[in-house]
Order: sequence, then C-alpha cells, then structure tokens
Amino acid sequence: VDTSQGALQQYREQTEDAIVLEDRRNIVAQKLEQLNTAVTSARTKRVEQETLLSQLQAIEESGAPLDTFSPIVSNTFIQGLKADLAVLQRERAQLAEQLGNLHPDMIKVDTAIAAAEQRLTAEIAKVVEGIRQNFRAAQANERGLVAALNEQKKEVVTLNRDAIGYGALQRDAASTQQIFESTLQRVKEAAEK
Repeated sequence: VDTSQGALQQYREQTEDAIVLEDRRNIVAQKLEQLNTAVTSARTKRVEQETLLSQLQAIEESGAPLDTFSPIVSNTFIQGLKADLAVLQRERAQLAEQLGNLHPDMIKVDTAIAAAEQRLTAEIAKVVEGIRQNFRAAQANERGLVAALNEQKKEVVTLNRDAIGYGALQRDAASTQQIFESTLQRVKEAAEK
C-alpha cells in the first residue's frame, strides 16, 4: 500500500497539476474546439479573399477596365468621383462648343478633369491594394490559427498520456488499498475466533 500510494504521490509531484488533470483536460478540449472553429472561419475568410483576388487578377490580365470589378462598382466614394468626373466632362464639352482650347475656362476645366481622373485612379488603386492586403492578412491569420491548433492538439495528446499514467497509478493504489483492507479484516476475524 505504501509503495503504490508513494508512486501515486510521486507522479502527482512530478506531473504538473496532476490533481486537477481532469479540469485541465476539459479546458484544453474546449480551447481545441474553439481553435477548430476559428480555423474554419479563417479558412472561409481566406477563400473569400482569394476568390476576390483571383477575379481581380483575371480582370487585370484581360485588360478590362478595373471599374467593372464588383468591389469598385459598389464603392460609393469611387462612384461619387466618377459622377464628378462626368459632370466636368459634360461641362468641358459645352465649353468646347463656344471656346477654344487655350481659353482660361477650358484650361481650368481640363485641369479639374485631370485632377479628378488622378483622384479616381488613386482610389481604385487603394481598393486594389486593399484586396491584396486583405488576402495576405487572411492567409497570415489562417496560418497562425492552424499553428495554434496544432500546438493545442499536441497538448491534448500530452494531457491524455499524463491522464493514462495517473489513472493507472490511481487504480493500482485503490486496488492495493482495497486488498490491504480486505486482508486486515480477515486477520481481525481470524484473531477473534
């Protein structure tokens, strides 16, 4: 009994938190489940971003205008810039009927059109770069979560291994204690006869 109880106590001392092993196993399993969910979500987000990036690259490779790309079409700021540019272009067309290209009003509207086109091009470039950055961020997030999930799986395996050893020692100690008590009872009964 002393030997089996000693082995159990030694295991408790050597194995970190062996007394609360079952609680730790529950916490680790819960964290594993949360990480699994997070990885699935991150993977979904990465695939969405990858699809967007693929669409963008297909448009760029085909030479089609970027303003046909859905994130650009749905961007209200860009649509506002395009509307402003259209107003300036109509104004220029009206002025061109009455004035020459070197007239100060024509030069002024041409300058405004060039500035509007630059703002529009810059905003489209920001959206395009944002899509690329979102994809890279989604990839990095997924990689980080997968690494954390793998570490958590290793911890589950380690805890399960510890629990098996601890459980075996507990059963051995309980069994030895039960045999000892049974033998002690028989000795008492034999002594009374």
